[in-house]
Amino acid sequence: MAKRRQRMGDFLDQVGLSDGDMADAGVVVLPEIDRILPDPDQPRREVVPEDLRARVLSGDMPAKDAIVEAWQRCLSPTLLKRLQSKRLSAVDALSEQRAAGPRDLALQITLEKLVELADSIAEHGLVQPVSICKQPGGSFQITVGERRWWAHIHLFYMMGDAKARRIKAIEVPTPDDSIKRVGQQYAENVHRSDLSDIARARAVAHIRELVIRELAASGDGDAKVSKAEIDETTGRRVAEITGEGISARSVRRYMALLTLPQEARRVAEVAGISERALRDITGLKDPAEQIRLASSIATQSMSITEAAETAQRIKRAGKSGRAQATGKRPMRSWVRRLQTNVRFTAAELPKAESVAREIASLPKAKRDTLIDRMMAHAKYITDVIGALEKVLPADQE
Repeated sequence: MAKRRQRMGDFLDQVGLSDGDMADAGVVVLPEIDRILPDPDQPRREVVPEDLRARVLSGDMPAKDAIVEAWQRCLSPTLLKRLQSKRLSAVDALSEQRAAGPRDLALQITLEKLVELADSIAEHGLVQPVSICKQPGGSFQITVGERRWWAHIHLFYMMGDAKARRIKAIEVPTPDDSIKRVGQQYAENVHRSDLSDIARARAVAHIRELVIRELAASGDGDAKVSKAEIDETTGRRVAEITGEGISARSVRRYMALLTLPQEARRVAEVAGISERALRDITGLKDPAEQIRLASSIATQSMSITEAAETAQRIKRAGKSGRAQATGKRPMRSWVRRLQTNVRFTAAELPKAESVAREIASLPKAKRDTLIDRMMAHAKYITDVIGALEKVLPADQE
């Protein structure tokens, strides 16, 4: 059932549908894409980098310039020129850039997904309209369907598809309650198979902020509201909106995700890294290590267990480095571990050929990762033996 739902969610997104959208009803209109802006409160916003989206929302940058700059950041100048001159398709340009090494991993994944959706729309048309509400001055704001709108922006301004200049949309009433609007978006997205936990965290954070304001307004002005009460109230408010609440602990865990560096959040969002895997990253103190581990999880398809083990190794390495910096000797613990764990005899070890066959049967990504780790361990053991030969007294060799 879960796999069937996953496949259905993927299919609906490809043709521009979502479970929440299917309930929409109304008259379809065809506004120009340049008259539409995203909703700043929308939980899903992994289509273009945050700084570009913020400039679009502020009116400082047209959406067409944002999509062009996104491609400029993603592709090498040569590939970008070939794409813009129509000598290379978007799919092929991204494929060549990935083979050469992504310039921006999060943006690479984002544009790959956007191109897949855009190509589907170009071939089949937009089956389900986006939902928009009217804004002052004759413009519109998206309530549902931002990715479909960005796909049209890409098709028209990057690929020259004249049919994408207008987008099918259903005009809906403008919500008068911010928490209701965000809650509706959260409810529409929370059950989608492709919603990232970073996007959920943003929605929870927005609702939590509004809860803080409500609690402050309803109090006597002097009493302080505890964080525990705020988190519990946030969980109940989510239940009121979606019919399914979350615990105060879950609220805190989602909030912790938003403390990650922006680059780590971007990679985690577009790669769909789970909160459980990200939980181990939030425990690291070095932002650079957090970004590197998020990228490794995304590119190597690490399991939750592998991510946790990697995070623990990074923490231990950090402690070892600090101990050496202060003149302490952390090596005794490593020696004890060697005495405990390196105790197999040759007869107890499986044959090398059997191990090799088992490794060869693994998926390529996991196989390559394991081989890299084995090579690193082999080099380390060789280095230790070489160092031991230098420091061991001659009469004990």
